[in-house]
Amino acid sequence: MDFFFIFGSWGSSSRVAKSGKFYCFECGESRRYELKEIIKRVTVFFVPVYSKSTGEKYVECKTCHTTFHESERNLWWIPETPTDPN
Repeated sequence: MDFFFIFGSWGSSSRVAKSGKFYCFECGESRRYELKEIIKRVTVFFVPVYSKSTGEKYVECKTCHTTFHESERNLWWIPETPTDPN
């Protein structure tokens, strides 16, 4: 009797959707952030065969690595200041 096993796994990862500056309540200062989107992945024999965005996003402070849910009302976004090319 022969057996054939299919090795596969599923997991999640994140990708950067946006970055900029915001006021981090953990650091107490203006800091760089990354808005990350969670991606679910399925692999077969370690080859990705399916990936889907869950629609869930979170903000990560690039200094202290604290995460905040994107919909939190207490996030203070700081607009980027345009640089003068001259």
